[in-house]
Amino acid sequence: MKIALANKKVLFHLSLIPNVGPSTIFRLLKYAYVQQFPDMIHAGWHEIIQAADTLDFQRIYHYSASEFRFCGLDEKLCQSISASLADLSIIDRELDLVEKYDVRIVSVIDNRTYAT
Repeated sequence: MKIALANKKVLFHLSLIPNVGPSTIFRLLKYAYVQQFPDMIHAGWHEIIQAADTLDFQRIYHYSASEFRFCGLDEKLCQSISASLADLSIIDRELDLVEKYDVRIVSVIDNRTYAT
């Protein structure tokens, strides 16, 4: 359970970075996934979501800008991601607001079904 909550925080942090959307987040998570499961190079969202309880997304915080290049991202975006992930005040400030206003964050790794 703790790893799922930590992974959700990583997804939230990534979503706060300018020019980082679902496609970029998928590339980053896939890279982390393949680092842990090297035989699963053709993994998609489904596999990553299914592994969310065992895969530690926090490893992304330890990647350098040059490692982000392995995800197929351009140099400028890699530098931006690296700098944004190093600045934990961004996520801390947002999480304070989430708590203050009693907001519920829903992500792709939640195991719940929501009405559409």
